[in-house]
Amino acid sequence: MHNETMDRHRHIEQYNLAAKMMRLLNGQEESSSESVGFSTVFGLDGGSSLVLYPEHIQYFSEIEKELKITDRVFSYDLIGRWNLMNALIATSMRPVNGVAQLIQDNYLNLSALVAFPLIEEVARLYAKLWDENGILQKEIDQSYALTEKDKSGLAKPKTYKVGHRIVLLSHKLYLMKRSFPNDFQEAIDRLDRSLQRPIVEGTENLPPIFERLEYQRNQWLHGRKFFGWEAAFISLFLALIYFRTQP
Repeated sequence: MHNETMDRHRHIEQYNLAAKMMRLLNGQEESSSESVGFSTVFGLDGGSSLVLYPEHIQYFSEIEKELKITDRVFSYDLIGRWNLMNALIATSMRPVNGVAQLIQDNYLNLSALVAFPLIEEVARLYAKLWDENGILQKEIDQSYALTEKDKSGLAKPKTYKVGHRIVLLSHKLYLMKRSFPNDFQEAIDRLDRSLQRPIVEGTENLPPIFERLEYQRNQWLHGRKFFGWEAAFISLFLALIYFRTQP
């Protein structure tokens, strides 16, 4: 019981640290250090900014020791892939002797190639609604409140029958979120609302974060644009999930 209490306190500390790193990344909290990287493309053909600070590099370098194989979701394979992603992010901001400049310049891009399949698999394991091929094992009716935009841009209810294939990353992430405790769902909603605020006052809100991740993933999937900054956000989002849902 003592060890379980210690673990729980440690998870709370690490959750709060991940939340702080997320606020720093999204420009919602200031750092006393100079930034080591900056992007303004976290949206749909533009969007909000992501800023990396030395604190992030230290975080991504050291989080490995806090990650343990705990359940069927965070298996040996998934923890290993997460550690690989974190190592690539951290290395992207630190010169490495003997590494070709082209590779050095693209560590962040490589980290995103790990990040998107990883968050998609984590979503599947938490939601427990579709198999490894994306085939629905349970009907997704209107009570799940999924929507899909038509050609005119209007959002309309989206449902799935058993046996249909689910392919939209945003839908998978929304269904994963539904599996979390209510207070954690509310915390994710607060994060999402804060990230939808427009950069320029008086302009429209940015799209929901899951839709923006889907957009960026599709850009990667079809070979259109390569940024890599999404990996830092995804890693911190995974940390929030991991430390909030572990016993």
